[in-house]
Amino acid sequence: MGIAPSVAAFITSCCVALDRAGQNAGRCLTLGKQGIHVSEAQLYHILANHGLVEVDAGKAATIPQWMGAARARLEEQDKILATIPGRRGLGEISDSMFFECLGFTDVHSVDASDYEGADFVHDLNQPGLAEVVDGPYDLVIDVGTMEHVFNVPGVLRNIFDVLKIGGSIIHVVPANNLVDHGFYQFSPVLFYQYYLENSYRLIACYFTEESATGIFGEPISFHEYPGTSDLSQEILKGSDTATYGTAFCAQKTEATTWDTIPQQSSYTEKWDSQ
Repeated sequence: MGIAPSVAAFITSCCVALDRAGQNAGRCLTLGKQGIHVSEAQLYHILANHGLVEVDAGKAATIPQWMGAARARLEEQDKILATIPGRRGLGEISDSMFFECLGFTDVHSVDASDYEGADFVHDLNQPGLAEVVDGPYDLVIDVGTMEHVFNVPGVLRNIFDVLKIGGSIIHVVPANNLVDHGFYQFSPVLFYQYYLENSYRLIACYFTEESATGIFGEPISFHEYPGTSDLSQEILKGSDTATYGTAFCAQKTEATTWDTIPQQSSYTEKWDSQ
């Protein structure tokens, strides 16, 4: 699992839209221990683009006091740079550095194994995530994780269980041209209809186009998904030039459920018209 610069920018934009960027943004849980494929300089550039820090013409960053305090604490803990074995010397920041600079005060991770240093170990195929982690959380991050878990409805239930009312889920997962990367490739309509019909507030839904030859998929283009399109009618490039994904954000409300099973609207509309 890993967060490329364009994905880091997408997460940041969602946090800004949710008013979850800045001091005391809340508590965050990542599904899978996330590598952050972003340098500290790139991080400040992303934050500057969203009005969270200032970067001058010489690319020097002026960060707010609370962010400086978080950075100093992480420096003492040797957690500014990646803590995942094998990524330490690449100049990438850690998941703690990324999310704490967004304003999250607790940053936890859960994985089926502790081989990359996840805070909690739990198989997302199984229920009971809320009993294992230190929740509830204001933000849950699924970047490149759910496609590797066979029991997708179980993952969605676990997400519901660990989110606070007002908390949000962000998914960034493959949609096309990544055969055998995981068990699944997810169309945007899955998330659009599941979260809509379970009374989540929809924040963002995009179909992404990524370079098949670049580093960590960069550059990544984000195409807004209106929820009424049938992308199967679109002409997609070959797998030698591009891969595709779904980027989605939804917010839990007091009315939110987890067990409403959606029917695909493009078909129910046809049924209803008969």
